[in-house]
Amino acid sequence: MEFMKHGRRNYSSLGFSDLETADVFEKMVEGRFLVQLTASDTMSLQDQRMKEEEAAFAESSTSNRGMPVTSSDKAKILKEMAKKKAEYNDQVPTGQKRKIIDEFDEPSKKQASDSTLHESHFYRINYERFHIHLRNEEIAKLAEVAINPTAGIIVQEMLRFGEKNMHTCKKAKTSDEMGVAGISTKLPADLSLPVFGDLGSNLNEYLETMAQRHYSILTGAGQKFAVNIEASTAQIQQRLVEAIVETKFPGSLRRIWRLLTMKGKLDEKQVSKMALMPPKDVRKGLSDLHAAGLVFIQRMFFLWYTSIPKSLEVLEQSTLRSLANLKQRRAYEVEQSAVILEKVERTDIETGQATLDAKSREALEVLNRKKGMLRVSEARLDHTMLLIRDI
Repeated sequence: MEFMKHGRRNYSSLGFSDLETADVFEKMVEGRFLVQLTASDTMSLQDQRMKEEEAAFAESSTSNRGMPVTSSDKAKILKEMAKKKAEYNDQVPTGQKRKIIDEFDEPSKKQASDSTLHESHFYRINYERFHIHLRNEEIAKLAEVAINPTAGIIVQEMLRFGEKNMHTCKKAKTSDEMGVAGISTKLPADLSLPVFGDLGSNLNEYLETMAQRHYSILTGAGQKFAVNIEASTAQIQQRLVEAIVETKFPGSLRRIWRLLTMKGKLDEKQVSKMALMPPKDVRKGLSDLHAAGLVFIQRMFFLWYTSIPKSLEVLEQSTLRSLANLKQRRAYEVEQSAVILEKVERTDIETGQATLDAKSREALEVLNRKKGMLRVSEARLDHTMLLIRDI
């Protein structure tokens, strides 16, 4: 919370002195959840690029015996620089400073030692690292729900094994490959491997079942397997949209949405025939789903279809509006209880020399209860935004 408030902090400024907190802090640094700031953090992205270009032009001029760099040479240099796969980190909490580094290098031994706690070392939150970790948890939950708890354990261990090599959240397609023997060493010895009800299946057969097209959670065959991150995140987002449909609409409309998702583009007559519904109800249902951004129409041929990416865009906007409304409501509740909060912050109340009267205590309890419910709702919407935008 302190890092989110101030953007960058050192350990001494957090106000903790116990060994347990120091150990947690070092583990967060080792796990790259917190990254150390460097001198380049004071430079903007544009300044950093200009500095690199100047250095490249100067080097080219030196190699050409001091001759000025021509426009064609500049174009070649800029083209070569564009090919470099430098990682531009845009996650600095201030929103203004950025740096060109690889944030995902393994932490050095010096960084993991007592120097981590030195007051001259400042750190900030590595949001991308948190996104990767949370996405991996969601994929493990998907495997557990789609197949069984054993699949969830296997996927969790495979993702944990390759997490150190995951640099970005959105661009990842698969995790690092693992051999069957390597996977077996990560699993509990008494773990059952049921395949179609057969509890005596071996691990290789179980992994091949998870890699089948019906599940697509793993990819690979033989002795090498990897988690199919791209397909798994697509399944997570489709399940999210389907959950919205199930929450907001009755069973008949859910049937229409699932039918379009399975069959693709259909006209009203085809939907009515396949869904076993009267044309009038189908027309109204499609209109309601279209208004909610859950189905779409191809105007030229009047074909209805579903599109998860388009639905996610609509869902993102509605979720952001809901989040803004919740924050405004929480601010309103605090403003309405300003008198009670002023009493609570009085010195004599804080030191215990005086106490609140019964009416004030009751009002404070009501305020805290309302704030708690609003924060729970905000947390749920934050989780929805993670699944929509960040995985």
